[in-house]
Amino acid sequence: MQEPQSLSDVKHLIARFFGHVLAKPPTTDEATIVNTFLSERERILWWRQSVGDQRHALLAAHHVLSQIPENRSAVRAALLHDLGKRHCRLGAIGRSLATVIGALGLPQRGRFQTYLDHGKLGAAELETLGAEPIVVDFARLHTEGMPPGVDEALWSVLFAADRTTKRPDRGVTGNTMSGS
Repeated sequence: MQEPQSLSDVKHLIARFFGHVLAKPPTTDEATIVNTFLSERERILWWRQSVGDQRHALLAAHHVLSQIPENRSAVRAALLHDLGKRHCRLGAIGRSLATVIGALGLPQRGRFQTYLDHGKLGAAELETLGAEPIVVDFARLHTEGMPPGVDEALWSVLFAADRTTKRPDRGVTGNTMSGS
């Protein structure tokens, strides 16, 4: 996981913390988005995520849909990129501690290490499920950088989607969203 390198990164992490803590479950309309874009096996795993991770994934998917609505694989990548986080079984405070300890370069193990490895874990699952390469690549590398051979414009949209804390069509934080 990359360490925060700017005030922007710190603000993003703070917004994600509160977004996770205050997240509301997906609405019926949002569940339709999940059902439309994900396979049955992917949906089972997606619904096993925390509500905070579901909310973040939906915000990311809405961002992608606002930028490149025709790119089904990009929407899927946004919905599935943090799938591996469910293995760590950490709440917002534990995740924050893991991030800070990781940023300090201190050794980690157990659930903290699992949290930091969530990209690799999720990518391995998605690969097993037969997800397309951009979905697997974004899950694996969304905290590290663009892999070779990936369209830069596509990666830029996905990267921005991962950092979003608000719906592009509403301008409000994800925890206050209602409807789709």
